[in-house]
Amino acid sequence: MALIPQAFIDDVIARTDIVPLIDARVPLKRQGGEYAACCPFHDEKTPSFTVSPSKQFYHCFGCGAHGTALGFLMEYDRLEFRAAVEELAKQAGLELPREAQDAGPQVDPSLYDAMATAAKLYQRTLRNTPAAIDYLKNRGVDGQTAKAFGIGFAPNDWQTTTQAVGNDKLAVEAGLAIRNDKGRVYDRFRGRIMFPIRDSRGRVIAMGGRAMPGDDDDGPKYLNSPETPIFHKGRQLYGLYEARQADSQLQSLVVVEGYMDVVSLAQFGVRNAVATLGTATTENHLELLFRSAPTVVFCFDGDRAGRGAAARAVERALPTLRDGRTVRLLFLPDGEDPDTLVRKEGAEAFQARLAGATPLSEFLLDQLKAEADLGSVDGRARLVSLARPHLQAMPQGAFRAGFRGAIADLSGLSVDDVDAELQAAPQRRAPAPPAPEPFTEDPQALPNLGGRAARACRLIIEQPSLAARLGEGFHIDPQGDAAVILLNELVETCASAPTMTTAQLSERLRNTTTGTMVDHLLMNIRLPATLQNLEAELDDTLELVVADVRSKRVEQLTALSSTRALNDAERRELRALLAAKAR
Repeated sequence: MALIPQAFIDDVIARTDIVPLIDARVPLKRQGGEYAACCPFHDEKTPSFTVSPSKQFYHCFGCGAHGTALGFLMEYDRLEFRAAVEELAKQAGLELPREAQDAGPQVDPSLYDAMATAAKLYQRTLRNTPAAIDYLKNRGVDGQTAKAFGIGFAPNDWQTTTQAVGNDKLAVEAGLAIRNDKGRVYDRFRGRIMFPIRDSRGRVIAMGGRAMPGDDDDGPKYLNSPETPIFHKGRQLYGLYEARQADSQLQSLVVVEGYMDVVSLAQFGVRNAVATLGTATTENHLELLFRSAPTVVFCFDGDRAGRGAAARAVERALPTLRDGRTVRLLFLPDGEDPDTLVRKEGAEAFQARLAGATPLSEFLLDQLKAEADLGSVDGRARLVSLARPHLQAMPQGAFRAGFRGAIADLSGLSVDDVDAELQAAPQRRAPAPPAPEPFTEDPQALPNLGGRAARACRLIIEQPSLAARLGEGFHIDPQGDAAVILLNELVETCASAPTMTTAQLSERLRNTTTGTMVDHLLMNIRLPATLQNLEAELDDTLELVVADVRSKRVEQLTALSSTRALNDAERRELRALLAAKAR
């Protein structure tokens, strides 16, 4: 996927006003020159969430959440970076530049039109098909739920859908039709209850069809769309779009097996269920789930097959378990699925089952203990051996550390001994790519950014155009001072784009250590409002920064001279510094 040009991101940020963007999602109240609200990212009764129209930046003094309009959209709407840029661009009336489009063949937008046409056809047909309506009613699905999920019915004809699309080739490419060996094109879905599958934008990208009871057709009970340019079943989840629509701040997602499980749960008020599309859960699925909610609960049958499926899901989940992510497993009574169980017991009882779901670590430890005899030395050694591939698959973090400690306790070994066993054994599989280290917002963990240099940094962050006066060649010898190093970097970055705003600067430095320091300073800025004041303040501050650096270097050279004779270059430098200090 091609990168989005930085200039385009800058333009999107410049055209976006953070105040109405956030106000549309979290009602804001004006407080002086800023706006405030209760933070949408943690529970609080007293507003500590502020939005600055001048900086185009938000910050919560309670939980530390902060960022630009782009960052807010990513966090609140649970969007990836690219999707958030595209959404802001759309609101600003901009189109993604050609060079930022996906590499390789471009997707024909007519495919989305074809799928939308088919979805509308199926919905119209359902309204005129009493047998299909009765089937849904018998399954406990009312009209409101059917509408929310766009449920329809495929005409029991051979070319109705293809003719509605109006293009045989397009219908085949979209997976709505099939071309046989003789070149004849006919509808893929006929006489089935239809479940549209939507992407994160709500566009229909595929279909799932369920055969009607008593259908004489020899086809499968469930028939899904094939892989198409717009649909890849290993990367999509049925019901995820609808779950996000029901709750934009999902705390958990429930993974079930079928379309009717998702719909029935929603009918009973459990609106956070999703289903895989005829395939086992993949790591792509898990990343998609965790981008939407921090907790994932898998529902499985309680029989041997269900526990086997759970073991496979656990294996897929382990590489994705970074800190803050939780996986739980719910095993249903024999002969029950979520659809039948929620109708039999009701939503409250089903929610209670979800709350009591087994943590992944507990399930995995039970599995390992069942395979090892902990009553013997050999059995405890076997436990470590059995646990090894699971530990190797886990990314570094709190979950891995806790699981390693549990294995150490059960085996009677020290954590160091367990680590030694892991290092001595070959990797069973390549570990998942390490997650990027989260950038800390803890001031104590950041370099010391105090003093006059930090003041100069704050001035430039407040008004990046100030750097243009200094020029790209600006440089102060940092003498190891982190604030001076940051000052040099800021001037270099801002001087290259004289019209840069504070929000654009923050976005340019996203996911960098420099960006973390900038955001930390930005959250604490309280500076004069006028540009003239800022210019005068910066000039005065830089003079003092240079004087501080010179004094520090004089002290270093003086101290050095007491241990050895200075060389010619050092003596000349000391004389020049003393002369400059005297002026």
